[in-house]
Amino acid sequence: MILVTGGAGFIGSAVVRRLLQDGYPVRVVDDLSKGKASNVPEASEQLTGDLTDPDVARAAFRDVDVCFHLAAKIGGIAYFHRYPADILDENNLMLSSVFRAALGAGTKVVYVSSSMVFERTSEFPTPEDAIDRSPSPFSAYGFSKLVGEWYARAFHEQHGLPYAIARPFNAYGPGELPEGEPGLAHVIPDLIRKILEGGTTIEIFGDGSQVRSFTYVEDVADAIVTIGFHPDAQG
Repeated sequence: MILVTGGAGFIGSAVVRRLLQDGYPVRVVDDLSKGKASNVPEASEQLTGDLTDPDVARAAFRDVDVCFHLAAKIGGIAYFHRYPADILDENNLMLSSVFRAALGAGTKVVYVSSSMVFERTSEFPTPEDAIDRSPSPFSAYGFSKLVGEWYARAFHEQHGLPYAIARPFNAYGPGELPEGEPGLAHVIPDLIRKILEGGTTIEIFGDGSQVRSFTYVEDVADAIVTIGFHPDAQG
């Protein structure tokens, strides 16, 4: 059995679709605070619950060989600024619960981190080993994602827990919806909503000089699943 935490979310549901396409039995656990049950393909086993609860985590990890851990408090820039305590506290509670449940079940964890761990890098393009030279992220979200990477390494170092880490960069694509207020979701769904609402001026955050590289969500899912099962990605 393969477990996808946050499997009703934007990237999580894409990972579920890819796993099902490859013929794996998949269990999804999600509290549906962000994701939607309709995102999850019917062929998967679904569990609704809060992973900060150790009992929910233990139930989710029963008979699971590999867990793709995507569940997290996440949103756009405005979300990061408005809810830093919720992001840090709840994501870290999930990490503790998930890694302890994985250890008890003998499950490999594929931790889906974020490009935000490189939030304060000074190297562009940013190589993977820049993580050892970069200051810690300033945002609560970026810091919580870096803490998750430390959880993976620490549980491996002390207990031998198998793991792999993926760091997606700016995913976009079908299934990601805007929120009621610009900035709570990510920029592409926000801009699409503004365009569909009409008008000749599309308001953006910042001065327009910022640059990002976006990755199509199905490509992100392909990469995450490949990282999860390829022996060269172990550890």
